[in-house]
Amino acid sequence: MASLADLTDDDTLWDISKRALVSAWKAGYLLWALNNQTWTKPMSCLVEWLVYHDIWSKMQVFADMLGQDEGSVSEAGRRGPKNLLDDLPDSFNEAQLEALRISLGKTKEGTKNQIYKWIFRGFITHSAQTGLYTKTKEYLGIRS
Repeated sequence: MASLADLTDDDTLWDISKRALVSAWKAGYLLWALNNQTWTKPMSCLVEWLVYHDIWSKMQVFADMLGQDEGSVSEAGRRGPKNLLDDLPDSFNEAQLEALRISLGKTKEGTKNQIYKWIFRGFITHSAQTGLYTKTKEYLGIRS
């Protein structure tokens, strides 16, 4: 959930996801206890689904309270926060990310922090020679 929140640069998503994880964990614990303390693949799939369903539901029902005006958000935007890294080319510079952030209503000041988080998570690397940031093979493999 931390990686997802970092990709979207959405603090609200981070807060919601923590609560969704706790709720799904409780459901998983109950399933485990009722299944003679045996964990199964279908149980893990259900718990994962519960996390994402909880987040999606809150983003749909409480969009206006979470800082998103439901009437002004496009249909695609109603699905949840957008992965900013997917909207950038495989190699990009800081100005491109800054322009993207501004176009989405985010602050220019958060650009460096966003880049730091992406490097820390292994989503991108930086070339001192070219000054460009490049999506890692691991990130591209995850997304494809």
